[in-house]
Amino acid sequence: MEHLKTQLTKSHQTMKKQNLDLQKIQAFLATDNPPSALKAAEWTPSDLKEVEKEFNSIPKIKNIYTKLLSEIESKQRLHNQSMFGPACDPKTNLCSTPMCTAGHLVNMCGEIGYKLKQKYSFPVAAKLIHIRNRPDVPPQNFGYIPQDFAMAYIRERAAEEQVGLEK
Repeated sequence: MEHLKTQLTKSHQTMKKQNLDLQKIQAFLATDNPPSALKAAEWTPSDLKEVEKEFNSIPKIKNIYTKLLSEIESKQRLHNQSMFGPACDPKTNLCSTPMCTAGHLVNMCGEIGYKLKQKYSFPVAAKLIHIRNRPDVPPQNFGYIPQDFAMAYIRERAAEEQVGLEK
């Protein structure tokens, strides 16, 4: 009887893992840890629930790239792809602080964004924020890319949002 109970428990855990929805898988990939790596690292269903809880805590900002572009163009934000940004209180007014796209996405999510940045890094936090807000398109390369490439990415995502392609 105990053997059957153990098998059922394992089967139940396997089913839970297989029922990961697309958002969870995308979040795992955003952290550069595919599900096989998580399994190899002995992640449990409760670990996965924690990841899901963390992912779902990321704010959804309607038309996030439209908002970012608007604030860059109105000089409320300074964009400089070669600088991540400061690690400061998210309530601090950063209008005169140049930051890259990753820094701005983290800042736009406030305290939660900075907690993600502290836990993972600016690039990984930004990937998670992007996937939460725009799972329909791949995230920007949050590494060292030319300024005009970064701005082109932001403009393209904002244009998509304006024609109703954001999800």
